[in-house]
Amino acid sequence: MRCGLYNDFDLCKKHNGAGEREYIDGSLLLGTVNLRKNLGAVKKRFADVWNKVRIVAIPNGGNSAEWDKGLLDIGPKGYKQYFVGPKSDFSNAEAIRDIGMSSPYQQFTVTSEDFGLCCSGFYKHRDYN
Repeated sequence: MRCGLYNDFDLCKKHNGAGEREYIDGSLLLGTVNLRKNLGAVKKRFADVWNKVRIVAIPNGGNSAEWDKGLLDIGPKGYKQYFVGPKSDFSNAEAIRDIGMSSPYQQFTVTSEDFGLCCSGFYKHRDYN
């Protein structure tokens, strides 16, 4: 396991900038939803937090029959985002390419029995004037 606390200077430390007013660190676990059929409903359901998501578990490893690259407009711009998928036979190059080519801030991370992703950390209280 690799822990993001001391290794990811974006997830925790980018929030220390003078212009930052809130923490943006939401996670969205999509389960087995078919994005091709249901992306509109997912966006509507999570509209109030759509711009605060940094970590997305993509369903079925981005299975080509269920993948929709419209998911890539999630989250704030200019912040690193992690799209996490299991290593499986259902993963497809199209989803991985879409994520990798959409923005330098979006990263596909593969998980397996040997590799996981830890997105932990802490924030210090700061007074905003």
